Amino acid sequence: MLQGPRIWTFLAFLIPLVTSHVLLKRAPIVIGYRTVDIKQINQFAKAGNTLFYDPDRVTLSQTGKGSYLSPKLGDWAAGTWYCAILADSAAWDQVNKAWMPPNDCDKPLWWDQGEPNRNEYLKNMGGPGFTTDNTVIFSKIDLGQNGDKKLQMQIPPSLIGGKGGLQFPVQCAATTDQAALRSLESYGDVDWYSWNNVKGEPQRF
Repeated sequence: MLQGPRIWTFLAFLIPLVTSHVLLKRAPIVIGYRTVDIKQINQFAKAGNTLFYDPDRVTLSQTGKGSYLSPKLGDWAAGTWYCAILADSAAWDQVNKAWMPPNDCDKPLWWDQGEPNRNEYLKNMGGPGFTTDNTVIFSKIDLGQNGDKKLQMQIPPSLIGGKGGLQFPVQCAATTDQAALRSLESYGDVDWYSWNNVKGEPQRF
């Protein structure tokens, strides 16, 4: 039985020293949710109960490679574990963030055909310091005209753990554990629209 992912305490969040100024830590906040399988739960546990990006895991990448989060718990049915992803709010405020539409004028931005155009779009939105490697991307999920209306947030691999990355504490519960699920449900939905300094035009339904 895995005990690590079931611990309901906040874990330390490491802040990379990118300038000579020291960022003061603030209370951790929930930035989104993931629905995962037991393999990913084990990976989170080995990473110290923090978000882990597995480059060998084949997934569809609408706005690029990375970990995709939802603003609502259990927004995706696939998976037997629900996880809340947290971040130190002071460090998270410093991360580049941008909304990405399917196209920029006549240039595609989503899926494989959009990959060559994303860096140019991000630089136009946020300046030369915005790249696909250091920018968190928000978008609608491409589920077709008749699909459900859902949002997603993509955290690029270079921001997740490792050298120069952030460590995002995770709190997870099996879908069969009602008491643990109620603890996660108490966080409520995450209002990405309310976040300040996110570049681009927010996508609404």
